Order: sequence, then C-alpha cells, then structure tokens
Amino acid sequence: MKGILLALFVCCASSVFASLPTARVSSGDVTTIYTKLGAFSVMEKWSVDPDPGMSSQDVLAAHVSFLPNPNTFPQCHKLALIQVAQVLGNDIGSQNGQQYVWSGGQTNRNFIETIGDPVNNIEPGFFVDHDASKCAPHMPCSPYFLDSWPSFPPPNIPSHYGYVLGLHKFKSTSLTDYPNHWDEVIQYKFETCVVCADRRTLYQCVNWGGYRPSWGPLPLKFKIFRPKVAHVPSPTFLRALKLFEKFYSLASDVLPI
Repeated sequence: MKGILLALFVCCASSVFASLPTARVSSGDVTTIYTKLGAFSVMEKWSVDPDPGMSSQDVLAAHVSFLPNPNTFPQCHKLALIQVAQVLGNDIGSQNGQQYVWSGGQTNRNFIETIGDPVNNIEPGFFVDHDASKCAPHMPCSPYFLDSWPSFPPPNIPSHYGYVLGLHKFKSTSLTDYPNHWDEVIQYKFETCVVCADRRTLYQCVNWGGYRPSWGPLPLKFKIFRPKVAHVPSPTFLRALKLFEKFYSLASDVLPI
C-alpha cells in the first residue's frame, strides 16, 4: 500500500490531488483522506488494552498518520503531530457528563483547558494531549505527541517523525493512541495537526474520536466519529496550544500556514 501511495504522489499529484480539495477512501477500520498537501490515514477500532500489566479494558485503538505530498509540501526536516483532546466524564459517575477532571500526574491538564467562547468559535475543555507527569509548570515541555508517547506496548504499531527533503526523499509522520478509562469517560474528541518543527508552522488537521454510552439497552452501541480533515487548525486548537505554551513558558511562535 505504501508503495502505491508513493507512486501516486510522485507521478500523479499534480494532475489528481491538486484538482480535488479532498478525496476519501475507506477500507475496514482505516480511512484515508487525500488532499493537495498529502494524505491522512486514520485507523480506529474498539479493542482491549494491549498492556499486559493492566487489567483488560475496552480502548479505542487508533493510529493516525500523515504522508506528505513531496510535490506540494514545503521542505521540512522534522514533520510532527500535535494533538488536542476533549474528554467528557460519563453520565453515571461523579463526572456527570462534564469535562473530565484529571488527577495524579495528569492534574496540570485541568489548568490548560480551553474555555468555551462561541463568539470566537472556541469549544470548551480542549487541551494539548501530552503526558503532564513528565512536565513541570514554567519549564519547557514539548507539545509533540511522540515526545510524550513514542510507542505503546504490543501490538505495537510503529510511530515516528517524518520529513520532506525532496521528490524521492520523504517519510510519513504518525502516532498511536489508546483512549481508555471508559468506566469513567463517555467521549473523546481529538484534533491532530501536522507541524513542521524546524519551520514552526502548522498545516492540515484531522478530527476523530469516539463515544461509548455508560448505560442503555445491551449490547451498548459504541460510536466512532468519522475522520474529517480541516485545511487549517481550528480556533480551538490554536487557543489550546497558546494555553499550553503559556503554562510551560514556551515561545508562542507556532503559526498556521
């Protein structure tokens, strides 16, 4: 499949992808969305926790990748992903369907969530998805997903940074995620955006996630949100990133294309 994608980008991007704002191909659990700048591929499926050290629990196993189109994507030595998330607690526990309240090592996530602002199209409760236990307030902390979670336990799907160095020298960037704790959570929503780290520039994003009801007629109907691509980061994403940078004393110079 990868070889086919590479051939399409090298040979046909100018005639096919440039003529379409987006093109979608779905196969099983994987949705691939082609744009002028590249292709997002999102795998989502309900599974069980892959970590043998944890008790079995349902997870929304996901793998998100972006393969740049070398004909149109600017040169970049480090292609990365920044992800923002909104997590809602379930409606039968103490969370009562509201924004999930983080504790323990992830407590600082509570302090960098967006506040709803309909006038400026800001949705509430979004934060930069990172391992807050590895960071401290007012100290530099990476917003790149892979700096928090470079890999997950088996079955491990490779995650890596990418690059665009020429027509025949480019590589996808990807992440693997396992949204879990569905005994406490009813919904996860994500916006995952491509960023050139050396240029400090944001490009396209893909929205995805899932919903699992806490109660109802059996079997419970789990829902996966259909991936959707946005050609620029949302105002919510940009606000969440700004709050993250302010909390960790980073320079606010990551800009959309």
